[in-house]
Parts: sequence; structure tokens; C-alpha cells
Amino acid sequence: MVSQKVKELYPNAQVEGKAIPGGSGAMEVTISVGEKSQKIWSKLGGDSRIDQNALVELTKRLQEFVSSS
Repeated sequence: MVSQKVKELYPNAQVEGKAIPGGSGAMEVTISVGEKSQKIWSKLGGDSRIDQNALVELTKRLQEFVSSS
């Protein structure tokens, strides 16, 4: 769902998924633009699982990071 949304907003984006060792459903989203990188979503850090409501917030964070880069 997240990679689909990223590609929808930024068709040229490279999206990579990696399993977190020992984790189950512990999703984190890190965005990089050039040399700048930032974790914008972390279930381990207190963010919720990704559902439609959370996707709205994640999209906002993604767009804010990209526009500030």
C-alpha cells in the first residue's frame, strides 16, 4: 500500500522493501532525496499500522520532506 502510494505521487521514485530481523509487522518508512534521508514512519517508534487513515498522515509527511529537500 505504501509503495503504491509513493509511486502514485512520485512515479520516478525507487521503492525498496526490507524485512526487519525479528520483527513482525514492524514497518518503518525512510525517505531519501539526494544526500538527505529521514525516517518518516515507524511502527516501532509509536506510529500505527498503515491503514487508510494512517496513509493520509504518511502522505503528508512524505510530501513535507520532499518539498523541504
